[in-house]
Amino acid sequence: MEASTSVPTASPSLNLELLSIVSCVSERKSRSCKNIMNFYECKLKLSCEKMVDFDSLKVNGIDIEEYFMDHGWEKYFKLLNGPIYPLLVTKFWMNAKVVDEKEAKEKEKRKVADNPSLKGKSRVEMGLKEFRETEIRSTLLGLDFVITQAHIAKLLEIEDKGEIMSHYKNNSVHLEAIRDELFEDKSQLGKAKAMFEKYIMIFKILLTSFFPRESSPDQISWEHKNFIYFLFKRTKINLASCLFDHLCDAIRASASNLAWAAHPRLKFWHVSTLMLSTMLQHCN
Repeated sequence: MEASTSVPTASPSLNLELLSIVSCVSERKSRSCKNIMNFYECKLKLSCEKMVDFDSLKVNGIDIEEYFMDHGWEKYFKLLNGPIYPLLVTKFWMNAKVVDEKEAKEKEKRKVADNPSLKGKSRVEMGLKEFRETEIRSTLLGLDFVITQAHIAKLLEIEDKGEIMSHYKNNSVHLEAIRDELFEDKSQLGKAKAMFEKYIMIFKILLTSFFPRESSPDQISWEHKNFIYFLFKRTKINLASCLFDHLCDAIRASASNLAWAAHPRLKFWHVSTLMLSTMLQHCN
């Protein structure tokens, strides 16, 4: 079995109830194993989520653990101590694509263009799978895998509900409250360093453990500002939506030749174990 990279930790036991978080389709012909990404596999960089040491932060006078745990995210922070399977992550990522409503409509148009008699027909009548929600699809070792937002919620044992951060990409109805609550220097609302110390630390945790990115460590988006604001106001945040949207954005960016993979722990702490378990079942 492939070696993993992680901080030493007890191996998670396989929860058979979670086998449904990854859908395997072996009964039909799998998609081509040719990589979707237009760069060499060896160029892919894994942007790993980092563990958070709340005890050390508390010793240094920054006591913020309760704000995360009050949202019921204990499972996610345990996941950050889990293993990574670099080869599985890489193989999965190189053949990953996001299938959203736009992609589904484009596929319908291509079907009609090839066969005009299909115009006005349903997706099923066109021979296509019914579109219900955005999916991340990939092929690994001859098996087709599908990951959805609901799968992530189930993996993390959280509710798939709450404030959706992608709704706050450009501005916020909470502008004045965010400025007054979060920022010490209210003239620099786009800079993380302008916030009060505890909020700066929360932002650092977001960048290293929730939404890892490779640039602009001091630039804070409206999504980040709203996330921090809702966190401290104890307003329910849809973490499954946040993580799934970030994954989808990273895959789309990779399709445009940005060679880095986000959330390897999230996808493969339990998911990699489930993949291997499923593969073994199909080999028996």
